[in-house]
Amino acid sequence: MRTLLVVIAFLAILATSQLATVYAIAYFPPPLKQIRSGTLQENVTCTEGLELVFKSTNGSPACVKSETAEELIERGWANPEKNVVIFFMDKEEYEIGEEIAITMKNVGTSTLHTGAVPVGFVITNEKGELGKNFSGHYEAVGSFQPGQKITHTWDQKNENDGSQAKPGTYKVSSAFFDGPHIEKFFKIVESD
Repeated sequence: MRTLLVVIAFLAILATSQLATVYAIAYFPPPLKQIRSGTLQENVTCTEGLELVFKSTNGSPACVKSETAEELIERGWANPEKNVVIFFMDKEEYEIGEEIAITMKNVGTSTLHTGAVPVGFVITNEKGELGKNFSGHYEAVGSFQPGQKITHTWDQKNENDGSQAKPGTYKVSSAFFDGPHIEKFFKIVESD
């Protein structure tokens, strides 16, 4: 009986010491919840054990397991974190004549080399017609450092003739020699 009590006491102590071992994992909400709560897209953080990737078509962030990240990158759905440029705008719909501030940021970990100096981006309408070119001279190599931001404001005047941009969907884009081609869409609408 005494041996049984000693074994039970020993097991109780062992169980208590095992329960006292706590493993802390840093938890972060999914990217969309972080963005909705005010976190900038560029500052999204993934829960421990997940890898941050960006959707190829629009640069939106996603937190996925490493093996999933590899598959998404291989399929072209996602870009790895090291070569990613994202566009930021304060909203997705603007009234005619309203200034539009657009920020391009290298949220990756490596320097990107572009085909224009200074580094910039282009705004086109649904037909692919140029609205504004914020890139510099082509056939020159520019670089875009990790963490670097470039912000331009467009007055909605067409670059070719200075006329007011018409209502419709517009695309901001930039193509890099050694990185992804990211696009962001916005609308210009009639004033109420």
